[in-house]
Amino acid sequence: MQLLRELPGRRVWREGDELVKAFRHPALLLRWRDRLRAENELRVLTRLFERGVAVPRPLGLAREHGWWCARLGWVRDAVSLAEALDGTPLPMARQRVAAGLGKLVAHVQAAGVDQPDQHAGNFLVTTEGRVFGIDFHKARVRRRLSAGGVEANLVELAAYFRERTSRRERARCFVAWWRTFGARRITEPRGEFARRIEDAARERRKLQVAKLAQRWTRASELVRASPDGHLVHRAAHEGERVLERTGTVERVTACWTATARLVEHGLPAAVPLELRRDGRRGTARYAVPTDALPGPLTAAARADLAARLRDRGLGALDDWLTAHETFLSLDGSYRCLPRQNS
Repeated sequence: MQLLRELPGRRVWREGDELVKAFRHPALLLRWRDRLRAENELRVLTRLFERGVAVPRPLGLAREHGWWCARLGWVRDAVSLAEALDGTPLPMARQRVAAGLGKLVAHVQAAGVDQPDQHAGNFLVTTEGRVFGIDFHKARVRRRLSAGGVEANLVELAAYFRERTSRRERARCFVAWWRTFGARRITEPRGEFARRIEDAARERRKLQVAKLAQRWTRASELVRASPDGHLVHRAAHEGERVLERTGTVERVTACWTATARLVEHGLPAAVPLELRRDGRRGTARYAVPTDALPGPLTAAARADLAARLRDRGLGALDDWLTAHETFLSLDGSYRCLPRQNS
């Protein structure tokens, strides 16, 4: 058995050519839901698989060591789209993958499946460039998706991807979706509909980031709790300099969370390393490149940051710089860190 992922109430592991998704709620009184979650995963996958949609093959339900398990076929030679966007080389050209993603979403919607949990971690890309959908335990089968449901799915998807892909890649994805499904369901002109999705996704992304940033304030897949109760993301790497900020627990935690939001937004930020909370006092440690020194940004860096803020709808540059420290490296790159009052 190869454990692939472990979260509160959920485990995922591989057994040969099978993937096992296991559910057991941390609260004893809520474990009646576990079988329903595993059954729902299999029900949705069966509907999609029988319609030829690219999803893992559903194999069956099992009860193992107190966990309810959905057993699925293993997708060979595939990487997570999240890993690919974070630096793992894509097996195929990004434009082709973007089009494949659009077609997959269209096929899922055409099958009447409402998938609210659409993010890069829930898609796989094979070496042949085929895009698979995974993780459907939150999905629901509808007789026919309403126009509002279709739009909500697209906004959620666009929000997750808009800061990790180019506008051209998102356009390629949208056009593939439109040609496969959207043109038959949406009466609004394609250009107007696309712009409205993009605008709504910008605002939706802010809400997603606020939620994602909370993962940095508790034990999660990003942060582990040390034996003494402190939160650790990682140690400083070679070539990094550590910045330390101390103050009241409330102010230190607020600065730590604000920095996590910068990271989740894909902005050049100091890397959160460790958050220590001792009574009413707190200490946070961050990493910046060794040669990054505090100081004003160059004209090029200011222009880059202004464009990033404008794209994300995060306010004017001057207001941003008032609220953040900036650290500039010799190569012109920069990092930001929210200012903290002790």
